[in-house]
Amino acid sequence: MNKKDILYISLITVFFIFFIFLPININIFVKIGIIILLYLIYSLKYLQEYLEYEEMINNFPLFLRDLSHYLKIGQPLPIALKSVSNNYYGKRLNKEIKYIISEMEYGKTFYDVLNDSAKRINNLEISEVLLNINNVLKSGGDLSNLLDTLSESIRNLEIIKKERLSQLKLTTYTYYGLYLGVLLSIIAVYYLIINIKLLGLSFNKDVYYELINTYKFLSFLLLLINAIFTGLVIGKLAKGTIRAGIIHSIVLTAISVGFFFLL
Repeated sequence: MNKKDILYISLITVFFIFFIFLPININIFVKIGIIILLYLIYSLKYLQEYLEYEEMINNFPLFLRDLSHYLKIGQPLPIALKSVSNNYYGKRLNKEIKYIISEMEYGKTFYDVLNDSAKRINNLEISEVLLNINNVLKSGGDLSNLLDTLSESIRNLEIIKKERLSQLKLTTYTYYGLYLGVLLSIIAVYYLIINIKLLGLSFNKDVYYELINTYKFLSFLLLLINAIFTGLVIGKLAKGTIRAGIIHSIVLTAISVGFFFLL
């Protein structure tokens, strides 16, 4: 997280504190909804970065296979890289390929370019692949055959990962079930409160409505916190990264906000 991100979150948090307690004649749930919207706008940036990152990982084996093909038909490495740059492997990977070509045109060795690329991509599997490519280039080995082997290895690894993710679907459903359990519990208590007079208990009218509003506010905050962190936990368990849980958090938050606006 860079300084701009920290500043943005800090400003939203300060705005949240002042906005909630300002004596403005706006429903408290509308106030919280506005704050949530600001946080969601910020989180969409990370969601986009995550989706681009996943697209790069998924298409990297295809990039290796295509690069191997151009090398086998006799193209030198710089020309082969330019050839694959015309294919689409996702926004981030295509940008990285063009950056590699640009650095080589400015006189950087392919060895140094790959090292820099590994640092930018910051993915263990891809970094190991780039290290293997560098080792083959230094030893004068057959790069095209290595690329084919690496491409197949990554594909097999992705298949294993997908099988693991399918096994974790039950865990995902369990967390969604727990969230819905909390939601249903809140609904049950809410209807118990609004029908409290049927139980033979008597309250002052103002106290009665104050009780309902206080319960709605506190349960809304509880459900909101539950929605955000449940989504992030699902992403961490399913994909190994919190960013993968942003979409789940958005879905659960939307359900929470929609539910309380219907009350």
